[in-house]
Amino acid sequence: MPDYNLSRAVEVPMTRARYVGGIALLLLVMLIWIKSRVERYRHIQHVTQVVGSLNGAVGADGPSDGVSFNIVGLSPLVTDQTLTELSPSMGHCDIREIGLGGTPVSDVALQAVIRYCHSSLRQLELSGTKITGDTIESLTECPNLESVSLSVDALSEPAIQAIRQMPKLQKVLLFNAAPSDVRVEKLKNVRPDLDVSVYSRSHFLAR
Repeated sequence: MPDYNLSRAVEVPMTRARYVGGIALLLLVMLIWIKSRVERYRHIQHVTQVVGSLNGAVGADGPSDGVSFNIVGLSPLVTDQTLTELSPSMGHCDIREIGLGGTPVSDVALQAVIRYCHSSLRQLELSGTKITGDTIESLTECPNLESVSLSVDALSEPAIQAIRQMPKLQKVLLFNAAPSDVRVEKLKNVRPDLDVSVYSRSHFLAR
């Protein structure tokens, strides 16, 4: 009578099943990754197209697949509605720098940007906009923000206290301000480590 090992006969199909299961899991992970890449590319194309229509530029920072992006040079044609509608796609693009200076956007637009891009933002240009101190407070939701430019009128007391709570913030550029402005002095006092640059209106008129 042949020596038939039942346990070994069961073990072989189980090993094959585990192998097939492992391959299936690997394929599933690859499909999810490919889908995420395709989705991200679609959002990048959308953001690039809209920003281009506003005379702005989207610059890639990193490998060719676009590790991060910078949005600069937007024209005064940009509106709160434009940015609010574009923000969900921006959230897929790892936006690190956004230049809104000189545009008519308000708190509505910045709130949308913060909602979708808060984790990636490093630099924000907000001078010459309608953004107020109320939304500057919300910048505490951007843990990696390193530099922000804004009009001194947006530097309210709550905004100063918010900046105080942003340890990674290194530089603040204040426009339409005088060095002796009490708000500037208050900011320097609460964050003596901060690089604060002040630009008056006459500074730009003289250029």
